[in-house]
Amino acid sequence: MNFRKLLILIKDIVPCVKDGYFVGGCVRDAILDITNKDIDIIVPDLDPERIECVREKTGKNGFLYKREKVVFTIENSSRRIDISEIQETLEQDLKSRDFTINAIAVEIKSIIKNKPLIIDPLNGLNDIKRKIIKPINENSIKKDPVRILRGIRIKNKLHFKYDETFKVASEKYSNLLKKEPVERIREEIVKILKLPASYSAFHDMKELNVLYVIFPELKKQETIPPSGLHQYPLIIHTLKAVEKVTLLIDEKFTTNIDKNLIKVVKEATYFKEFTGRELLILTALLHDIGKPFTVKEKNGKLTFYNHDKIGAYLSQDRLFYLGFGKKVSQNISKIIKLHLRPFFLYQLYKNGKLSNRAIVKFIFDSEDLFPYVILHSIADFCATCEKMEKGVKSYTCFINTRLVPFFEKFRNLKPFLSGKDIMNILKVESGKDIGRIKKKLMELQLLGKINSREEAEKFIKGFSL
Repeated sequence: MNFRKLLILIKDIVPCVKDGYFVGGCVRDAILDITNKDIDIIVPDLDPERIECVREKTGKNGFLYKREKVVFTIENSSRRIDISEIQETLEQDLKSRDFTINAIAVEIKSIIKNKPLIIDPLNGLNDIKRKIIKPINENSIKKDPVRILRGIRIKNKLHFKYDETFKVASEKYSNLLKKEPVERIREEIVKILKLPASYSAFHDMKELNVLYVIFPELKKQETIPPSGLHQYPLIIHTLKAVEKVTLLIDEKFTTNIDKNLIKVVKEATYFKEFTGRELLILTALLHDIGKPFTVKEKNGKLTFYNHDKIGAYLSQDRLFYLGFGKKVSQNISKIIKLHLRPFFLYQLYKNGKLSNRAIVKFIFDSEDLFPYVILHSIADFCATCEKMEKGVKSYTCFINTRLVPFFEKFRNLKPFLSGKDIMNILKVESGKDIGRIKKKLMELQLLGKINSREEAEKFIKGFSL
């Protein structure tokens, strides 16, 4: 229990809050010797003088907001500090929190004196020792059902287990999540996506009746049994795909895939703390969302024609609703729309019918999302059946030798002619046709059929609008 680490994190504002207490997750993690950059402090009063003191010491304005109570927050890239007023008494404040392991306080001035005073009215220390997630009481979940998601996240972050009271309350009140602001739900989903074992959290969400409240379209997957190559019921396949893609992107899954594809995805950032990694995991969760809406039986087997297109539409609609924004929603939608294409190319390759033109068309259709589509396809491939997972090396060799080289050329491709050049040559105004011509020109350039500006100009002059 190294509480002095907490003091170091707030060293610049200690004079402003020395009459207060550390509380919540930062205390829990300090007990577990885990670094937590989110610091919660409660103080006897949150008056203007205290807020001004914090602003002066940090050089930051911070901001005030109200959920259950008024909170003053300051943050930078390395930490976030939330300061709020003690609700009635210290003990009552702790008893109003979510879980026993988060209802522990440590007096700040006692840490300064090297004699930490721990206040633990609900035996949270013992629950940390027992590694269990236990709500303060059933009403704490009913009052704020988003705590179900928080409990799932904490359990999978710390590798704890659920107390039976948490399971009962979660199943009982999960439907109340429908009434909660989507911003709060999205915030917890993003935190879950960032977990190393996010796939385990999504499995827990399914078992605790939470997954289908947030993603109701997935519920229909429960009705789709194994069929054809698919060894598993559809919902199990989906969760396996989430697991495989998480392990793949975190490089914990043995494969010979080009590591640059993983690097491109991991280095992409969409919004604060949401990277290409999280986008890819969320894609895996939703990639077959269209199957139950397109299922038909043919010759004793199930078919799902156009599930990629339907899934692209449904996923975008759901993600917009949850507030993931235009770029994330559209990118996931596009990956889902394209997610079968690598398999089609692989089948052509195995049949000796794969052309460079087909590869280039796929590259231009996927563009910068090529690494996402490919990595997702590997996870999808492995999640289909044990036989395919064992044969994944042949699939990744095909990707490395036939697809990746074209993508690398595409990334470095410099068109011989700009859109303006094309307009001048054809003596036309800007329009969709110019973009179409430029794309065709670049496809031919990538195929090696146009190798100079002169050849490009000759091609353009013979192009009919």
